[in-house]
Amino acid sequence: MRLTVHIGPPKTGSTSIQLFLRDHADHLRGRGILVPETHHANMAEMQYALRANIPDNRTVQRLGLEAGENDEETQAELLATFDEQIAAGRQVGDIDQVVITTEGLSKLGRPGVQRLQDWANQWFDAVEIVFVLRRQDKRAVSLYKNAVKNAGLEERQVLSHREEMNYADQVRPWANVFGAEHLHLLLFPDSVDEPRDLLRDFCALLGCADMVTDAVSQEYHRNATMDVRAIEVLRLLNKKLPEREFSDVPAALRLIERKLANMDIAEVQKPRPSREQAKEFMTAYAESNEEIRATYFPARDKLFSDTFDSYPETPHMPGPDVHFLVRLLADIVEDDEVNAKLTAE
Repeated sequence: MRLTVHIGPPKTGSTSIQLFLRDHADHLRGRGILVPETHHANMAEMQYALRANIPDNRTVQRLGLEAGENDEETQAELLATFDEQIAAGRQVGDIDQVVITTEGLSKLGRPGVQRLQDWANQWFDAVEIVFVLRRQDKRAVSLYKNAVKNAGLEERQVLSHREEMNYADQVRPWANVFGAEHLHLLLFPDSVDEPRDLLRDFCALLGCADMVTDAVSQEYHRNATMDVRAIEVLRLLNKKLPEREFSDVPAALRLIERKLANMDIAEVQKPRPSREQAKEFMTAYAESNEEIRATYFPARDKLFSDTFDSYPETPHMPGPDVHFLVRLLADIVEDDEVNAKLTAE
């Protein structure tokens, strides 16, 4: 029996893959592929079972976990979510592959990766690891919204360097534990010159690429982007509430954040650094990207596209104008759920 583990990382199409797997779990089961049923499509139970420490965030709270040092009992309880379903499928004899997808696994160090292998060895004859590569400047722009919305970022810095952007370092512990031949690195469509379909590429690894028609691909093509003016409102709120913890945000503020994220705007404006800023940002990853290319894509001349035409000559970071703010206030005033929360608090 084979295990395929999709480890992300964040902002590389993970949600599209996860929703597709969840929505087609019954059909995949008919093909011998088990998609374990978990609390959420992102299968967070697995990443927290393998971490030495559990962070304090909304997902942890929804799972009923306590933040802090992880213990063997908690790890066993979380892994039981998967063990029970695998054991049942094995008893029936109708599965030959299990798929696990959780983008949080991409940040595991060597000890966590080793724990995954120790667990997998109990059930599986082979383990395949799937990692999606997206050009770092494009990922950074996409991560900026999350940093403001979820992590309380106060700085207006769209291009921020992160350790997780060094892909050679990220995949190394996985290659060391499972073997480079068992790593499957997929290229994100917006980062290469040739046309690619991430969902179809992923399903090809599972042996079910025929399920991804053009219509299905379009259905799960997620490109929801929060308007840069809405992001700026949240950033200014962060500056006014610098002591707030991610898990302790008032419910009314969470509803306002959701309102900002889902405003119906005809032409969404995205945060955009300048072309030169993006080029300069990418120089930090030239060595890492070349290592990945030489090791996993020797037939390619370059790992990613070197085109930066999508960026303007000067940075585009407009703040909320009076029309935007009036519209936001009108939406909030008309929202019964927001008003109920405000009254309660």
